[in-house]
Order: sequence, then C-alpha cells, then structure tokens
Amino acid sequence: MSTTPPPILVHLHIPKNAGTTLSRMLKLRMLLHPPANALHRAAVLGQYQHPTETRLAAIAAMSPRDARRMRFYEEHCGYGVHEHLPRECTYLTMLRDPIDRTLSVYDFLRQEGRIPADQTLEEFLDKPTIRRVWWIDNAQVRYLAGEHGEIIDAPVGECPAGLLKTAKHRLEHDIAWFGLLDRFDESLLMLCRVLGWSNAVAVRSNITKERSSTRATVAPELLDRITSMNALDLELDAFARQLFQQRLDAVPDAAAQLRDLRERSARRRRVLGPVQNFVFGLRDRIAPRKRGGLAETTAPSNEPRAQARDDG
Repeated sequence: MSTTPPPILVHLHIPKNAGTTLSRMLKLRMLLHPPANALHRAAVLGQYQHPTETRLAAIAAMSPRDARRMRFYEEHCGYGVHEHLPRECTYLTMLRDPIDRTLSVYDFLRQEGRIPADQTLEEFLDKPTIRRVWWIDNAQVRYLAGEHGEIIDAPVGECPAGLLKTAKHRLEHDIAWFGLLDRFDESLLMLCRVLGWSNAVAVRSNITKERSSTRATVAPELLDRITSMNALDLELDAFARQLFQQRLDAVPDAAAQLRDLRERSARRRRVLGPVQNFVFGLRDRIAPRKRGGLAETTAPSNEPRAQARDDG
C-alpha cells in the first residue's frame, strides 16, 4: 500500500539572509530522515546539482518514483516556483533588516571579487548590474511578490508599491514559516513547531568574513539613501517583526523551550558542525554547482528571467 509523500519543503533563499546556514541544515535533515534518502540525494534535494537554468527541466523529467522521493527545493528565486514542482509544497524563508542586508551584499561581493574591491558604496548604489537591481532595491519584497518563480525585476526606484501588499499577504498566509536573522534561535524554535521537529541544529555557513560596511561606519547620507531605496522592504520588515512576535507569544512556555533548544543545539553542534562542514566542503570541491551567482553580468535586457537568480 503506497503512502502519500509529505509536501516538498521550498526554501525561498533571499541572498545574505543566512540562507546557506538554513539550507544546509534542511538538506542534512532531508537526507538523514530516513538515512536511505542519502542514496537518492539528487532526487531528494530536487536535482540540486543542476545549473539554475536547467534545474526545473531536470525535475520535470524525473521518474514518478524519483518525484515521490523529492523532499526539498532551495533556490534564489521568486515566489511561485511551486507551480513547477511535482506536488504540494511548504514555503520557508528567512528575512533580515533591509539596510544590514544591503551592506552585507556589498561587502560580500567585494570579498568574493565579484565587483571591484575598490568600488565605493556610493558607486555600488549608483550602478547596479542589469537584472540585479534587487541587490540594493527592496530585495525581500521583490522575492516574496515574485510570480511563477521569477524575481520582480522592475528598475531601481520603480518597484510598484502594490507589491508590498502582495508580499505581506504571502508572508502571513502562504509562507508556512519565516525567520528573522537577528532572532535566529527564536526562529529555529518556530521552525521546529511548524515542521513538527523536536530539535534543529544550525551551523553558520557562507558568512561574509570581513564586514567593513556597517551602520556605524557608513556615511549618514548613504544610509539615508539606502533607507529611501528600500522603503518597501522596511515596511515589510516592520510587518514581519510584529507578526513574528505575535506567533512567538502564542507558543506555550516559549522561554523554557528556547533555553532547551539552545542547550541541545550547543551539544549537538560540536559534533554536527565538523561533519557538515566536511560534507559540504568536499561536495563543493569535487562537484561545484554552476549557478547564476551574485557575480556581475553583461547580459542583455532580454536575458531569460531565470538567469536573474543568484548565489550567495
């Protein structure tokens, strides 16, 4: 007698929002529960090894058996990607203060050599690469208000105000779980409740090593400019924080549960951390995935929108 497979977890990965940390935790969970899943990792993780532009086609071409095995899909993509997946999905995402996120993107791109190391923040804000406007302009609204898996790519300063209403509605009604980067432990507690897990252990990954751009070091006029450019994201952030607190307040004995989660996570992280870093580090060295990346591109404006998804 066949059983109905669980919904596919879809991680809507907004860059520089601790998405790699969350993604690796979720991938390990999917591969080890049950352990037999590790034998079918490509199917279980939604053909993750394929480049972005061919991945959905690879999923569509899976056998019925492999489609039933699929448990997880993570991508830098807009809302609506579930339309292309083989069954019901459960959306997850992580949010971050929009100003901190923009500064982190800038530092990360310079650190990785994806923009010139001597490019100033002002120059970065002046000339976002074509089809990468979300680097600096309302990224989180653009992702959450996306359609058919594509990120809203309106020019800088032209993100329609109506998208904010869509993003808020989806965050409250269509995204099963969202976390806040600066409240990471509380976010994991809520994730465990949503997914019915007894515990979750996250090992920090893909962290920008040298943060030279912070609110304390950036000129006030540039902070004002980033604030203006991310007005929709800031409204979404305020809404998300209020909603997050309401949901946390509804958790019985949340403080005690949070202490227990932190204690158990600290013990398990000592073992899991080195294992996870070895597994994913080895995979990246042996078979690095080719993706669109946060890198600069000179693609023409008629480039397929799927190429606008990024890494980071």
